[in-house]
Amino acid sequence: MARHDDDAEDDRPRSRGRDDDDADAGDEDRPRKKRRRDDDDYDSERRKRRGGSGGGGGKVVLIVLAIAGGLLLVCGVGGVFLILPAVSKVREAAARTNEINNMKQISLGMLAHSDRTSKLPAADQNLAWRVHVLPFIEQDSVYRQFELNRAWNQGKNQSLADTQIKTYQSVLDDPPTPQTHYRVFLGDGSAFDPNLMRRAQFPTYIQDGMSNTILMIDTAESVPWPAPKEVVLQPGGQFPDFGHAKRNHILIAMCDGSVRALEKKQMDAAKIRALATATGGEAVGDW
Repeated sequence: MARHDDDAEDDRPRSRGRDDDDADAGDEDRPRKKRRRDDDDYDSERRKRRGGSGGGGGKVVLIVLAIAGGLLLVCGVGGVFLILPAVSKVREAAARTNEINNMKQISLGMLAHSDRTSKLPAADQNLAWRVHVLPFIEQDSVYRQFELNRAWNQGKNQSLADTQIKTYQSVLDDPPTPQTHYRVFLGDGSAFDPNLMRRAQFPTYIQDGMSNTILMIDTAESVPWPAPKEVVLQPGGQFPDFGHAKRNHILIAMCDGSVRALEKKQMDAAKIRALATATGGEAVGDW
């Protein structure tokens, strides 16, 4: 009977111990590790066949960078073309402002001369009116060197004609020259008409009004600044081109000292002639 009991005990299920669980777990892990190694070997082989681990991705990056660079280049060039007109307009505006200031200073110099002498500087003698205005635009030292009884291109005056007077220059002239575009109308009832200047003092003969009569204008042609080469105003006479060739405006100084920048298309010959006369009584209208 005792033997039977032992056999019965052997047939009962035994409780699993911790060691048994660890052993079973170890058995299950071994095949899994082998499968991982097989997968890694397969992936490695695939990468080798494709020519390396990052080859395809590198090509894609290069293509993307090339496209991006091309787009930036196109946008950059397009941006330059868009900016250039704006830059040009800014430069023209700056040049126009500079010349307006020049003409304002010259006009005030003329008016200061008239306050001292009761007349505008003569424009029909050996030297241009610009020489006689020098003391009133802070150029008295240059004025004192001129031989006033000689022509502008004779003797010592010839070398002085090469002196660059900044106030008489246009910043649009590149390189700068001793030439000027600032001129006056001479004759036929203009503010510098010698007959009017002999009969009356300035500004009493400006019957059309100081703000309606041209004192000075800029022309496309430039002349030596000491030379008395002005715009002759006569019946049926032809006018030169007004306004610097590099500018879309004509600069006009009036007898009251004001300076205006007017678009060339707004100023026809008839309107300029009406404004150039001091006693014509013409109706100018809006300008």
